[in-house]
Amino acid sequence: MKTSGPVAPVGRTSEGDKGGKTPREGLRRRFYTLRYNVGTAITSPSWWGRAALALGGMAAISVPVFAKFGWTGGGLHIGFQLLLLAVRAWTQSAPQNLAQVERSSNRRRLALYKLVQQMNQRMSLMPWQVGQFQQEVLALVASYVRDHRGDYDGTKVFVNLLVERGDVMEVIARDKDHRVLGRRIPKAHSIAWEAMRSGNEVYTGQLYEDYPDTELGKKYESVLAIPVRFGTTIVGVVTIDSESAFHFEGEVKKVTTLVMPYIAMLGWTLQDERRAA
Repeated sequence: MKTSGPVAPVGRTSEGDKGGKTPREGLRRRFYTLRYNVGTAITSPSWWGRAALALGGMAAISVPVFAKFGWTGGGLHIGFQLLLLAVRAWTQSAPQNLAQVERSSNRRRLALYKLVQQMNQRMSLMPWQVGQFQQEVLALVASYVRDHRGDYDGTKVFVNLLVERGDVMEVIARDKDHRVLGRRIPKAHSIAWEAMRSGNEVYTGQLYEDYPDTELGKKYESVLAIPVRFGTTIVGVVTIDSESAFHFEGEVKKVTTLVMPYIAMLGWTLQDERRAA
């Protein structure tokens, strides 16, 4: 299901509506959300101890909830939210995950310092250096999102920069050299164009269902597209994709807020790609 930013276009469902198009889809979305949290937690050697403690505490709260609201409707919804909070609690406390996040955080601080220095010298940068700057900003964004969504190996989440080229959106930079540059996507099939046209972030957790004309063979299912601005002008779009369905479910606003200051650093590199907002 597609969702977009502050104002959802007619016919779209806002992110707050977690029910999905059908009850079955709603359950599938909830299952994936829970699975991602469980998946990051089981890497911890003390997983069982934390799980027992968290679930035991949740059960102590859930019993009165179900007694008051019943086992259907409101009771199940509240119970699911409690389970999700419990899972997140012992996910975030996983020792090796915390160590990985700390290492990533230190690398990001160094990378950010370097990027700020380059921005101060941007008038003297060569074209190839501008391209390198774009890739390093995208790598910084990818690092934040991977830690936030539990992709500690960096094998699921990738970040791309696209600009408008006539009737297509063209990929001009990626956080890694894992896919070819210069790929062109017709606007009619592009979530990036939807974000550029609307001026809002746009998200899908099931790419081929929401964009059925997408070229076959894509390895990613979830895509979050965020406009890039230079002043008040939209000059490009950053897309964050994941091979997992619904990987940013319920976290679109948080992820967008987290990475927006770094995406804004790309604006000056696209000042020749001006498009009226």
